[in-house]
Amino acid sequence: MSTEISPVEVQSSAQQNAPQQTPTPQVPTPAPAPRAANPLDLSPAEFRQALARRSENRKALIDWIRSSLVDGVDFGAVPLRRGGFSKPSLRKPGAEKICGMLGVTATFPTLKDYETAALENRELTQIILRCHLISPDGQIVADGVGARSVEQDQGDINKALKMAIKSAMIDATLRMAGLSEIFTQDLEDMPHAAFDADAQEPAPQDTAAKTASPAEEQNREEQPAQTQHRSARKPSSGHGERLATERQVKMLRVKLDQAGIPEDEFLQKFGISEITALPFAKVNAALQWISTVAA
Repeated sequence: MSTEISPVEVQSSAQQNAPQQTPTPQVPTPAPAPRAANPLDLSPAEFRQALARRSENRKALIDWIRSSLVDGVDFGAVPLRRGGFSKPSLRKPGAEKICGMLGVTATFPTLKDYETAALENRELTQIILRCHLISPDGQIVADGVGARSVEQDQGDINKALKMAIKSAMIDATLRMAGLSEIFTQDLEDMPHAAFDADAQEPAPQDTAAKTASPAEEQNREEQPAQTQHRSARKPSSGHGERLATERQVKMLRVKLDQAGIPEDEFLQKFGISEITALPFAKVNAALQWISTVAA
């Protein structure tokens, strides 16, 4: 009688004697808690915690800005027509540092439209660009807009695009962190006419001569000669040439600092020993030269 056992019988016996394994139950993954559509829909406790966290973080950011950004490089003030200086304006290097510290990336979704128009030789007179600041997880955390007239840059579309990009990024950065209390929008590229109003206005005595009444003319003639001379006095060179005003000198120094141009180079260019010796008639030419060198 044969005692051989077939492989099928061995396998069947092993399966019967093997311990039974209990299937592991599948634990459902909890769904993420829904986000409130409006912050005011949070519970009072959550809302207070969010406010406290944001307030503390914003204070830390402002402390870092005040200790890390460099005056004259990352931000700066400009002289005002009425005298004095503006609130500091944020510049592109400062905006880039803030965005880098917060880990956001600037994108310009409408830039491609202007690039296409330029490649197709379409006439562009105004450029308006939008800037999105994107968080590491792809969320838009801030939005800004920058505008530039091509005429401001003597028809140079490339430069106009760069200036609009800069303005849009600065605008978005200010909005993202609520920094308007510290900085204003970038002012370093305002038209020269905003600063050199003296060069565009008639000299004081010319205006008076045009608008004075006969009675005022008689009063002026009766003034002592010394008083008349003092009221008409202006800065002038040794040759009687009118010099740049105090406001214009301040503005020129700010522009040179912003452009990183040594003052000696400016003096050599215009053949003067100091900025205060620049002729009044050459102020606009000096501003244009600074703008060209800085471009």
